[in-house]
Amino acid sequence: MAKIEGGITWGNVWSIGATLIAVAVSYATLQAGLLEGQREMKRIELQGGQATQELRLTHEKQLTDIRADLVTHRRSIQQLEISDARNSERYEALARSMDELKAAQRETNDLLRQITSTARQGDG
Repeated sequence: MAKIEGGITWGNVWSIGATLIAVAVSYATLQAGLLEGQREMKRIELQGGQATQELRLTHEKQLTDIRADLVTHRRSIQQLEISDARNSERYEALARSMDELKAAQRETNDLLRQITSTARQGDG
């Protein structure tokens, strides 16, 4: 091979040139991969953000549903408490009426005994 100045051959120049081209191609490939990786990362971030938003909306809807159920249950409990109070009042009134009826029955039985004993004494 013919030598260029200072002991450098054309083969060395071609080898250095090929190495520089290979380095440039490798660098360009790395840059393209880096850009693709950045795009993929942004896409994943967007998907993550969308998924987070969807989860947040689902969570908020579930909380709203739970709150509505809680209000419904509270109303049901209040209605049961009111019904229980009314039933207690009715029961107490019924119990008083039963006590009065029992007292009246005792009086009637006492009067019947008196009448029966008076009638026996009058027969005897």
